[in-house]
Amino acid sequence: MKSIFLKKNKRPFIIAEVGVNHECSIVKAKKLILNAKKAGADAVKFQTYKAELIASKNSPAYWDTKKEKSKNQYELFKKYDQLN
Repeated sequence: MKSIFLKKNKRPFIIAEVGVNHECSIVKAKKLILNAKKAGADAVKFQTYKAELIASKNSPAYWDTKKEKSKNQYELFKKYDQLN
């Protein structure tokens, strides 16, 4: 097993966190990967989840519903719980 500690004079391995900022778009995901590479990242990490496992359909919105029309947390999370 390789050591996870930084070695003297060795550059650390940088992982960019993309999360769900791809908004279910493979085109956006690819752009985010390229931007991370340009910024010096060695890899990117995407977040995945299933809306029904993390939010109730009764969970109220905590955002400005004039800008984001989703009525509850489940509805919002369901919009972004995949990357085709």
